[in-house]
Amino acid sequence: MSIKWSPPPTGTFKLNTDGSFSKDRNKGGTGGVIRDHNGQWVMGFYHNITAQNYTMAELEAFFVGLKIAADCSIVPIGIELDSIEVIEALEYTQPIYATKVNSCRLLMKRLGNPLVRHCFRQANKVADFLSRLGTKLTPSAQATILSPPPDHTLSLIKDDQQGLISTKQVLRTTCNKLACFGNLAVIANYGDNVEANRPPNCVTP
Repeated sequence: MSIKWSPPPTGTFKLNTDGSFSKDRNKGGTGGVIRDHNGQWVMGFYHNITAQNYTMAELEAFFVGLKIAADCSIVPIGIELDSIEVIEALEYTQPIYATKVNSCRLLMKRLGNPLVRHCFRQANKVADFLSRLGTKLTPSAQATILSPPPDHTLSLIKDDQQGLISTKQVLRTTCNKLACFGNLAVIANYGDNVEANRPPNCVTP
């Protein structure tokens, strides 16, 4: 399967977020980036956090990205992340995540209820890199806002702007599931051969 970062429609923005987690230390990192339809950096962030699992780290990254976009009125905006668990949590909230998920829903309402899609990690490289940088930061109460992009992200941003393609082997059953979560790479590669029109919370065994 061919995978690449896809720019949002002209005049709109895209938020990518990611979370990292170290089980040994119950520490994590969050990272995210907002870009325009030309792939130009608008704003980003990273943060060192305490977390009990990957989903908590991913959910915190999602929350911070939403808050930055809402506080700065960056709209209209679409969202992509490589965590199915976060997207599912927005549909069926587990008690352990309820407070954070409800906060995310309020922020999404402020943003006009943007579409949240799943993407492969290969299409989420900048956010992934920032989240791993976040794990190396000194713990702090607030995320670090990045107005200009860090130097080490410049080559990744350029690769995305130029449409650099990665490849990945994915099982058909997995493709059916990811199509339900709006994964653009799956839909572009397989089109009508995947079950892309089912409800967003559907799961294929």
